[in-house]
Amino acid sequence: MKLESERSFGPRRYMTTQPCPDRLPGEGRGPVPSPDPDGNEDWIPASPTRRAGMTVRLLRPHELGSNPTHLQSRGIRALLAALLVVALALGSSARAAAPEGDSPRGAVSSGGSFYVTWEPNPDPIPLNEMFEIRFEVKEAGDRQKLVEGAVVTADAYMPLHKHGTNLQPKIESLGDGKAVGRGFLLHMEGHWQLRVGIAVKGQMERATFDIQLEP
Repeated sequence: MKLESERSFGPRRYMTTQPCPDRLPGEGRGPVPSPDPDGNEDWIPASPTRRAGMTVRLLRPHELGSNPTHLQSRGIRALLAALLVVALALGSSARAAAPEGDSPRGAVSSGGSFYVTWEPNPDPIPLNEMFEIRFEVKEAGDRQKLVEGAVVTADAYMPLHKHGTNLQPKIESLGDGKAVGRGFLLHMEGHWQLRVGIAVKGQMERATFDIQLEP
């Protein structure tokens, strides 16, 4: 089927060609308007004309559903939507299957027994101002389970200058795998290391974290 379009001062109109009988309605007596299928009196049909055995009439907006171009567009949109759903499902599966790795504020200890996390307050760490750190010690094989009885020690060290802080922080172990350190103060900008020690029933391990302190 051949589809043509034209513009007028009113709404966009579409024209289509359809087979016609050997004799057109009203042939020889002038053009005869085709009735509106929906009974709308304000519909302006095209006058039937003979064109190589075909008749031409207006295509109403509700008839565009069978337009191959529209069908193709809907098919493409449906395909894209299906691909998006599949991509989201694959992404969720990948995230669920991926093992939890280390982060700038979480790492497995030197002996592989513990997973240590820390959070400063305030955050980000201020330059040359006091702040505190809260620590959590969890089992390396089950990072949701806190290690009871863990004793935590911590200090900050600047490897480039080979010195620590001017003040010695005080670390309080709470006994349930958690600890809080007060009195931390980093007096210089640059690269620092937070060195955390963990002791559980005579077993001692260490975790080290890098801190880049900006001015």
